Amino acid sequence: MLFSGNGRHRAASPRRTSTQRLLAGAGIAGVVGLALPMAGATSATADAKSASSTADASTTSAAATTTASSASTTATSDAYTVVSGDWLSSIAERKHVSGGWERLYALNRSTLTQGPNVIFPGERLRLSGTVAASATSNDTSSSTASSSTASSAPTTSTVDATSAPSSAPSTTSGIAAAVAFAQAQLGKQYVYGGTGPDVWDCSGLTQAALGQAGISIPRTAAEQAEASTPVSMNDLQVGDLLFWSSDGTDAGVYHVALYIGNGNFIEAANPSAGVKEDNISDYAPSFAGSMS
Repeated sequence: MLFSGNGRHRAASPRRTSTQRLLAGAGIAGVVGLALPMAGATSATADAKSASSTADASTTSAAATTTASSASTTATSDAYTVVSGDWLSSIAERKHVSGGWERLYALNRSTLTQGPNVIFPGERLRLSGTVAASATSNDTSSSTASSSTASSAPTTSTVDATSAPSSAPSTTSGIAAAVAFAQAQLGKQYVYGGTGPDVWDCSGLTQAALGQAGISIPRTAAEQAEASTPVSMNDLQVGDLLFWSSDGTDAGVYHVALYIGNGNFIEAANPSAGVKEDNISDYAPSFAGSMS
């Protein structure tokens, strides 16, 4: 349409009918209306995927934590780290080690190279497992014993069982002398490898005691068990030797004591208890043997 005024012409925009305006508005509203639900759906899908990924990661993390915790518990249940103030005997008691401190030492002889009375904070000890046959005795040969004693206690002279009289007036009086000798050592210090006169380990004491009866016996607990004649626990006699073994055999023996009658025995027990008297009802041996 053209409008004229003063000879000039201009084009006017055609006017929309009410129907056209309504359709145009509906078209815009329709586009907007369709766009919004699509955006919402896309956002919801992304949120769902994110939540799923987070849940999966959380589940995986929890599973990994549980597995690691389980592995850690398994790895540490049969191990112990030494802290200041520990003794092997106190560790064995707290951790309920079968066989006591002697077995604990036998299990860790490769770590405790200076003997059971020298342990250091931070050392990692096994609380269970198999003991090597060469590590079942809680003492050593006399040469090793002398070296160990020198490193952990003042140098002392030793009681040489082989220098005792070659025979005793009688078996009874000889065994009485052995018992009297062992009783005289009560309260003295336990030192790994000790052979007297003021420090003892278990087999050093029994060797010296029976030496007073004119009976010469080997140095270590396992050797003493092998050299003895088996005796029934129901037929013990004063002067018999009591043995504790990790596996019930002579080779597994890690401790020995002297039987003195009425269920009692004298032993060089451990660094914290020293030489003491005990009863088989409190600390039952594995088996017994006679050297007479």
